[in-house]
Amino acid sequence: MYPLKFVKSLAAEFEARRERESREHLDGEERIQARVVALQEQQAKFHQQVEQMMAAAMQTLVAVSGNASIANIN
Repeated sequence: MYPLKFVKSLAAEFEARRERESREHLDGEERIQARVVALQEQQAKFHQQVEQMMAAAMQTLVAVSGNASIANIN
């Protein structure tokens, strides 16, 4: 193989490898970003569930307080 052909071949391999590694790096970043979004959605659902449980607890507390007031009147 001629030296110039060899150098061109090496350069082409190097460029192809660099492009592939760059794509793999971007794919990794996209996976990380997707995971972050999924965790944020999970956190939002968790907060919504906590708010619903707090509302139910408040309703129970109000009902118990009302029943206690009625019991005190009787």
